[in-house]
Amino acid sequence: MLHLLEMFYVFVYGASCLMFCLMPPYRLEGSFYQVMQVEFEMDNIINLQSTQTIQWQIEYPSTGTQAEAVSHLYISQRDIQGIVPLAEDTEIVNTAILTGRRVAVPVKVVTVEWDGTVREVDDTVGCTSTDEDVVKVRS
Repeated sequence: MLHLLEMFYVFVYGASCLMFCLMPPYRLEGSFYQVMQVEFEMDNIINLQSTQTIQWQIEYPSTGTQAEAVSHLYISQRDIQGIVPLAEDTEIVNTAILTGRRVAVPVKVVTVEWDGTVREVDDTVGCTSTDEDVVKVRS
């Protein structure tokens, strides 16, 4: 759940982190639980860059381990309703395992504003894969 609010030339960005809990024995049913909420405030919007980087870490109390992460926030003075990745193909079928040939599908990212305006995001858009053996990505 992301919120972007403009008040008197001050931007407040709030993000809620959700945890997905799987029911044993790891079925697809489950629930989301809010485990953290963070707000960011930006005072200087005159020289604002379109992307801001946030470095954060999480500590798992049950194991005592820590993990670090980097998040990139897209900042806009527009009233954005959503950010949508669009595959430029109507069907995405990975036939590489059958044919031995790579399947490549270009993806475009657009924003949808509250008034219905759709704009293509042409700033630095990146994509990552959690399992490179299943899906490989390139910029």
